Amino acid sequence: MAELVALLTQIGDPPSGIHLHIVTDQHNLDTNFPEIEIPNTLYKISYWTHFLGSKVLIDLPSIQPHRIRLSSILSMLVVVAVSPQIEGLGKSQNRFLHIDKLLHGVNSARNLIMSSELRRKHVYGEQAPYYFRGPFTIFWLSDEIPDSEQNFPTKSFFTRNLGSKYGNPFVHTVVFMIKFQNHANQSADSNIIFFCAHCSITYSVKFITVGVIADRGSRFVWASKSMLRSGTFQSRLIETITIMAPVEFIVHRHSTFSFPFTSTCETSEMQPHPFERDFRAMGFYCGTNFSIRHLPIEDLSSTLTIPTIHDESYYSGSTEVITADYTFVTDIDEYNFITCWSRSKYEFEIFLIPFQTFLWISLIITASGIALLLTLYLRLIRAERLVSSWALFVASLAGQSYSLVGQVEKRLAIRIGLGTWFLLSVIFTQGYIGVLLNFVCALFSKISVDYFEDLAKPMCNYQNISNNLSPCPPHVWLNLSFYEEHAYRKLDQAEEFRLLSDVKDVTGILNRKGWLGEAGSDTFAKLLRGSGTFATTFFTALFSFAMERHPNMGLIRSPLLGLLSSFMTWADQIDTYEDLLAFNLMHPLEREFLPEGLSNVQTATQMDELYEKELLKCGRSVWVDATIQLRNKLNYLARHYYWIKFFMGKRPIMRRAKAIYLSNEGISKVGRRLRTFMESGCYKFKRQAFYSIGIASNMRNHTKSIVATMQRPDLFEPLNLSKAISAVFIIFSGMHLLSIVVHLVKTVYYYRRNVINFWTGLESSNCCMFFRCPKIELKVVSWESQ
Repeated sequence: MAELVALLTQIGDPPSGIHLHIVTDQHNLDTNFPEIEIPNTLYKISYWTHFLGSKVLIDLPSIQPHRIRLSSILSMLVVVAVSPQIEGLGKSQNRFLHIDKLLHGVNSARNLIMSSELRRKHVYGEQAPYYFRGPFTIFWLSDEIPDSEQNFPTKSFFTRNLGSKYGNPFVHTVVFMIKFQNHANQSADSNIIFFCAHCSITYSVKFITVGVIADRGSRFVWASKSMLRSGTFQSRLIETITIMAPVEFIVHRHSTFSFPFTSTCETSEMQPHPFERDFRAMGFYCGTNFSIRHLPIEDLSSTLTIPTIHDESYYSGSTEVITADYTFVTDIDEYNFITCWSRSKYEFEIFLIPFQTFLWISLIITASGIALLLTLYLRLIRAERLVSSWALFVASLAGQSYSLVGQVEKRLAIRIGLGTWFLLSVIFTQGYIGVLLNFVCALFSKISVDYFEDLAKPMCNYQNISNNLSPCPPHVWLNLSFYEEHAYRKLDQAEEFRLLSDVKDVTGILNRKGWLGEAGSDTFAKLLRGSGTFATTFFTALFSFAMERHPNMGLIRSPLLGLLSSFMTWADQIDTYEDLLAFNLMHPLEREFLPEGLSNVQTATQMDELYEKELLKCGRSVWVDATIQLRNKLNYLARHYYWIKFFMGKRPIMRRAKAIYLSNEGISKVGRRLRTFMESGCYKFKRQAFYSIGIASNMRNHTKSIVATMQRPDLFEPLNLSKAISAVFIIFSGMHLLSIVVHLVKTVYYYRRNVINFWTGLESSNCCMFFRCPKIELKVVSWESQ
């Protein structure tokens, strides 16, 4: 009792913004609690008897959010006076239920403010998907202190139980313990023990004595002088802990490293990933005394309670970001593609491009009107007819001379009318020639693919986009028959494209090159790909995208559980166009490009060289990557292969927000340091520099060897038929063929009688070769005989 009175006296009257919450049970309420003023809130743990005879904790009470002000609770002090003995239970049962009792008591403070609707949704032992973010300090008073750090109930105080939907994110809690002295030993001093969960990288706590309650609770003796300074009781406690138990370890979770290691600012045991450089490479940890523990993103330890920084990756932070202390959205992650595949065609429209449509119509109408007037005028004055009045105006537009003979050229009306036209024709002709030459000497505009829809053939009719396809099933990712029909079909290389991307795990691919290479087992490769084991980054992202939207997809495609799919019913959700597009891009599985000769690859550089050679063939293949890395790669390729034109997609897909977040900050000041680093722009500047340097350093070696084997054209090349001027020769040849045809037609028409007679005689001679021809007698009759 003396310890509790001394603690409440030390706390005193909490100032505004600090809420005092006391948790106890019936045993401590009867034996250890004196007659004190009611604190802000007091909760007594109670049980009710189940119909089977077992005791069950009563549901937690709560305060309606509309009954308090938003600024009334900024920080919370929780005094937990809970006895390890539960009435009516034996020691063996107490051993298992004591931690649940402690968790229940602490949750009464964490879930103090909750609406009745949310309270009904959450069963015993779970918390709402939000929590109190202010300072949270617990004083645990008990007559039994854990005999070792391993027996401390870490889960009760450092892990928030949000249920399986939200995983087990962590909340830093400052925990002190004070032992109740029994009546026989009331003169003994009670130590104030701080349970330091951030003092070790292991999953245990460390006991640190920060003060003593001496002289039967009449005075406090603190180990640090910071408790004697001014300020609130809670702020002085945090300052004391910062001095006596500083943060020495920080966890950095990565999405690229496959094994854990420890480093500092100066050490570099492992080179960072070229496209996802960590803060250590950026110098963020320099000037601190932290030891950085690097862990893969898959290592989700449920009892880790030290400050943790998560890499920017939407694959890892979608569930834990709700409990993060700091969250910084760094970019919008989206995928796009580049390719050098293109096709060109003869464009005879080059002769129409120099003038707009309205100008062409005006010229035709003007020339036709003037030619008609000239014809009528010549007939009116009965002048000698020209060869052609239309040829006069066509020749003037073409810049050729056309002479007028006779007395017509001396007439003033002809000179005024035609002179004005000749002057205008010079302006139009020279302007036309100038624009035409610029286009004739340029390359044909090449046609390439612009959208992801152009890379794959649609597999079904989505919203009546094509009448030649069958309608799409309700759930393309969950339809096993639809998957088997399209997953393992042959890729139509005449119309579809292969997808190239960064190799996700070069070391793993080289270790598994037996089943990925030519000599590998196709059945085993199909089984691994069907389960989501892909070699490249983009196909892994497609599979993660599908699993995020359809978690039951892996269950349906399992060979063992595939029969259960016919008996299962799925949520009534309609597939979006993005779902169908992702399915088309991922299937057939052959679309993921794996280079030939993979069995001979020994290093990652050789594999990158094979991928770059395939892209530079400018066949039906595209390189897919995140937009930021893709722009840097495009700039690099355009500089080194300047004679090749690369095209970039116009509409990215799978847009997701990328964020860096800090969880479990605790008493450290990592959050403020991280916020300064992010808001100053240093992170974006460093990241862009690392992207460019990483691409250049990875591609520099094999790019030189590839360029040396290619035939590079000069920057300035002479005019040749590969340009648009070839259309001039095609038109010229076509017109000559047309003139020959016209000549033949006119000749036949002029000599049509001779041709008919010749053809008739030819038929008669052929007839006599096979049949008996009638005899024809010719008689000569003279006029004299008549």
